[in-house]
Amino acid sequence: MKILVCASEYPPFASGIGSVAYRMVREFEKKGHQCTICSPTGPDIRLGSYKMIRKPGGLGILYFWWCVDRYFTGKASQWDAVWLHWPMFLRRCPFPKAVVTFHGTYRGYRDMANDMHSSLFSRKYYTIMELAERCYLSHLSSCVFTAVSSRTAEELHSQGVSAKDISYIPVGADTERFHPMQELKAGIDAPVFLYFGRLARQKNLFRLVDTFVEVKNSLPHAILLIAGSGELEKPLTRYVGEKPDINLLGFIPNEELPQLCAKSDFFIIASKYEGQPVALIEAMAAGLPPIVNNIPVLKQIVEESGAGIVVDFDNPVLAAEQIETYVFINPKGQLDRKTAREYVVGNMSSAMCAEKYLDLMH
Repeated sequence: MKILVCASEYPPFASGIGSVAYRMVREFEKKGHQCTICSPTGPDIRLGSYKMIRKPGGLGILYFWWCVDRYFTGKASQWDAVWLHWPMFLRRCPFPKAVVTFHGTYRGYRDMANDMHSSLFSRKYYTIMELAERCYLSHLSSCVFTAVSSRTAEELHSQGVSAKDISYIPVGADTERFHPMQELKAGIDAPVFLYFGRLARQKNLFRLVDTFVEVKNSLPHAILLIAGSGELEKPLTRYVGEKPDINLLGFIPNEELPQLCAKSDFFIIASKYEGQPVALIEAMAAGLPPIVNNIPVLKQIVEESGAGIVVDFDNPVLAAEQIETYVFINPKGQLDRKTAREYVVGNMSSAMCAEKYLDLMH
């Protein structure tokens, strides 16, 4: 098949959406399919503005999809299948039929902003984007919907999409690249907690730092690694200050992440909202037990996998106590390493997810 993939981000400048698209494209190509990638950074068709997406966010994304509408109107027949990632067409969809994947919803972001008592500007912004969401969803009636989590599927349904029209396909992980490499951990006796991903408000990183400070009271040799970049990079650097054993690593290329996982014992994520975090699935594929915040998407993964624990990062003292107890009975995460990886291999490998997308495209 000739497949057109449109996404508002794509590697090397990408977070979750672009990473999912990239991994699936690699799987499609392994099976002999020819893919054309359209994003603000290409590599095949470059539309929109990467700078606009980095700064105004939603407005830059709307502009990208407006450019997609203009560019592809009348050209859809050149491809056998079209795959759109979180499309936002405010008037019409230029593709008669397409598979569309939602990695979250602005309904979810609005709820998060209210829960986090965000600024008035943020709450109004997400409310406006939620209204726009209702509009663009109405223009996708001829498309096949997929959601990266059951929670995202529920949010789409609340926005007017029929539940029977939504398929759940997880984000997937490259289980050949992300796998346990215990030999790299040799010589490091302290428990190492790892977070990698965007440094964004929804990731609740200040509460993550607060919780780790409390953890140090009982686990004085513990180490926290935070890898990533984003709008909170400078504020987080100031907040961490001289707190001991918290290492801000900055942006780490995706190809180096498996080695970073190999030097860690647990993956820790305090997010207040997620579609389905790619980083969490990749870390579990590498054998890291997850320590996650008590939100539905993350809690579901821990419960289904039987690996890791769920804590409430809004209460750093209580969360620290739960983490300390977990580490004491499960030092270095040995008890849950195999379970975490087996869950991803059995349910969320990139190859498995790619087959589901191809079935829909056919």
